[in-house]
Amino acid sequence: MNLPDAGKMGISRTFYFYRLWWAVGFLMLVAIIAGSLSRMPSTDIPLPANFDKWQHVFCYGVLMVWYAMLLHRRRHAFVAAISFFLFSAFIEYLQGLGGYRSRDWADLTANLIGLGIGLAWFFSPWANVLQRFDARLSASHRAR
Repeated sequence: MNLPDAGKMGISRTFYFYRLWWAVGFLMLVAIIAGSLSRMPSTDIPLPANFDKWQHVFCYGVLMVWYAMLLHRRRHAFVAAISFFLFSAFIEYLQGLGGYRSRDWADLTANLIGLGIGLAWFFSPWANVLQRFDARLSASHRAR
């Protein structure tokens, strides 16, 4: 099956399974929305102090790392980081409207830290890990 070269479109790096990788990124966004806006059951499990903030750093860090591996140009990575920050601000706003969750602007700060870590990934030698994995996976897929 001939797929368009997403790298030549200027947004994404070149991937054989680019639709799959973009779908995974979209599902991450859906998971963040669902986790942020759903009612959380109360637990009696003692959690470390600021555990919630570490969850925010982790989730938004993983999200931005994923998109840093997908995106080809620096400005697209910055636009994604800014878009995800605005997305997280909107989620915080919606949490305050629901009545069962509260707005916590410290969550927004934690999201920003996670996005910064993920954006740093774009400039690291590991930025093309997904691209290399995709190449190996597509080679084994074509060999069948």
